[in-house]
Amino acid sequence: MLIEVIDESRKTSFVIRADRAEEELSRSLPFATVLSVWKDEVYFKAPIKLESASKTYKIELGKVYYWPPGSAICIFYGVSEPYTPVTYLGEFVGSLTTLKVIEDGDDGKVIIHEIDHSLSEIAEVLKSLGYDVGTPLVDGIRVVAASRHVGTLRFGFTLYVEPYGYYLESEELYKHGEDYIHLALAHRIKDMLSDCRFLRFDIDEDGYAVLTLGVNDLEELKEGLRELELKYPQIIGVVRSLPAY
Repeated sequence: MLIEVIDESRKTSFVIRADRAEEELSRSLPFATVLSVWKDEVYFKAPIKLESASKTYKIELGKVYYWPPGSAICIFYGVSEPYTPVTYLGEFVGSLTTLKVIEDGDDGKVIIHEIDHSLSEIAEVLKSLGYDVGTPLVDGIRVVAASRHVGTLRFGFTLYVEPYGYYLESEELYKHGEDYIHLALAHRIKDMLSDCRFLRFDIDEDGYAVLTLGVNDLEELKEGLRELELKYPQIIGVVRSLPAY
């Protein structure tokens, strides 16, 4: 089951695939809540009780957890860990980077998520390729959010559908800088992508390094995604091996 958490203060939202407590969540939806930010974590109180003998002491990025003491659903997007043990609930759909816009105390509304009709074609294509897909809000506009695992690595992206084609932006790789190490890293990644037709190294509007695609049609998008799936593990390996990481 897909649920959507709307940040009503910022006209943005994110999507979660709930793998547990589906019936309890269905009975409680929709509900209002307050979004909280603690370290590299977004969490919100939910009117459910999830009891489990299986507790998690170290989280995995991209997974969604339930924190029993606060009856809260938690999503981690950085290096921080839970205050006390949590229980697995489901998976985050899309780029974890999108959680960074949420501010502590924002008003939230949690609803059942349905794929936006205008984006259903591209959503079905991505599902057929093995991606979890949602259509959350970014600045009040519906976009496509998708994620999957390649080997042991999870990656997510946001896809903007325009009248003239598609623009894809990956999760942030690292904070780009103008010092020698960051510039050398950027050029190394560009060299690694020299044999790709579509996949590019770029920076986002906040100055973080990302991978992007700008393509005309679905066939080009599929080819670009194949390039992304091939190159992403290699690039992550390089980024993590250098001081810039």
